[in-house]
Amino acid sequence: YLIQKQMEREVIKNFDLKELIEERFVFLNGLYPSVEWDIRCESFLVDLDPIGMAKVIDNLVDNGVKYSPTEPYITIKLFNNAMSICDRGCGMDEVTLMKIFDSYYQSDKTMAGYGIGLGLVKRYCDRHRIVLSVQSQVGEGTCITLDLPRKKNG
Repeated sequence: YLIQKQMEREVIKNFDLKELIEERFVFLNGLYPSVEWDIRCESFLVDLDPIGMAKVIDNLVDNGVKYSPTEPYITIKLFNNAMSICDRGCGMDEVTLMKIFDSYYQSDKTMAGYGIGLGLVKRYCDRHRIVLSVQSQVGEGTCITLDLPRKKNG
């Protein structure tokens, strides 16, 4: 995505985020057939780069699955102007939470990946004025909420 972004400009489109979440679910459910899903969404029109937003969703779900040692359970909700992706994984302590958006940081070096995913998520959110918040408790899981900008009238 970074290489693509350098080669061409983001394309901002008006689309229903609910439809993108449903599309990503079909893809992710194929990758992770053992995951139990709870998806509850209402329609919400956004003006964003849909490719980048798809990467955000994919990354947050991928992390939720990766850090859920047994029986992954992922919740995706979209209500009002907030989308949340939550897991019942291992969770994080305060020290880890302070570092998760740092490039190349991984709380568990044995996990697959390079530690760049959440940094990309954060940059995308910052660029599109999406407020990103993380709640996590060790042993209980993590919930990441994206407060999306409301569409301006006119």
